[in-house]
Amino acid sequence: MSEPKKRIFIGLIVFTVFLITAVTVALYLIPYIGLKNIHPLAPKVVCVTMGALIAALSIGVGLLVLTIIRGREIVGATKLRGIVIEILFPIMIVVGKLLGISKEKVQQSFVEVNNILVRAKWNGRKLDRILLLMPHCLQFNDCDVKITTDVNKCRSCGKCKIKDLVELAHRYNVHLSVATGGTLARRRVAEAKPQAIIAVA
Repeated sequence: MSEPKKRIFIGLIVFTVFLITAVTVALYLIPYIGLKNIHPLAPKVVCVTMGALIAALSIGVGLLVLTIIRGREIVGATKLRGIVIEILFPIMIVVGKLLGISKEKVQQSFVEVNNILVRAKWNGRKLDRILLLMPHCLQFNDCDVKITTDVNKCRSCGKCKIKDLVELAHRYNVHLSVATGGTLARRRVAEAKPQAIIAVA
């Protein structure tokens, strides 16, 4: 099930880089004669700039694919890879739509790949600060205990999964927080300063 998801992301990101390369080359070749008239060095400057952009994107994608295949983080690759994903992901959504791949499938594929990248980054390293970030909707609807301020206030009645999560957090000595929305979730992350987050949206 996870394999096709990864293939969607990898295939789309490689195809997107290929598409950007083709468009970039076309944009360079079309005004090539005109650039010479502006300044003799203008074509070379545009060529070097476009070449550098294509090279950076290609290297970033190559590092990403290599990390997925190896299952281990490549030293110094995280930042470049992150920039490449940030630039290409919105374009990939559009390209996927043109190819008949839904936005949801592309997003699911990205989540699958991102999970692999996170595991690769922390492979073999012991984490001391892990945050379990859970949504408020997991709590029993009619419960009058406000666990968003402190999950340890849970009465362990067993009517919802909060009881099990509190026990899990205590057993593995991890921090558990329940949030009502994105603003509170970000605040909890800032307070806990975790090395890793296991979250449910």
